[in-house]
Amino acid sequence: MELLGEAWTIMLETKEVYDQELREVRATLAKVAWFSSSVDGAAFKCDRCGSELVEQIDPENESQDYIELRCRTCGANPNVSDLIERLLDERYGGEAYMRSKDTGEDGPIYQCPACARQTLIEGEQHCANCNESLDYESECVRCGESISVQDYIDGLDSGLCSYCAYVSDKVMHED
Repeated sequence: MELLGEAWTIMLETKEVYDQELREVRATLAKVAWFSSSVDGAAFKCDRCGSELVEQIDPENESQDYIELRCRTCGANPNVSDLIERLLDERYGGEAYMRSKDTGEDGPIYQCPACARQTLIEGEQHCANCNESLDYESECVRCGESISVQDYIDGLDSGLCSYCAYVSDKVMHED
């Protein structure tokens, strides 16, 4: 600190100004009722400049459907769907990579059939981006095992897990 002298004071003042700006932009997103508990607007970063200073233009808006954003750093108007998708990738991308690498399975992020974004999160019953509900049986009626989100997306939502659906299909096609 002593070596920096006056520069240290200027650096602290700059940090204080940035922290105040960050509190202000996060306050504009605090009232939003997000479709997913995995989404937190406070973690958004501008897709043009990478700044965390992304604010909601109408700070009184509480609906995710009507959010319009602006970056205080570069003036860009990021698309909320893009930021949600990127945020979820940052949060779950490592797990998705490891799961795919270790087991060859998909998850915990899936592509939503309604909005085509990677915003369906395992364990949640609707899309984090468009709020499309997952309307499927979560337990196999034959064996009681859980039915995965991927089975639902692949059209295997007849109440059977992928293994029971395979066995049933095999029995049906035996000569």
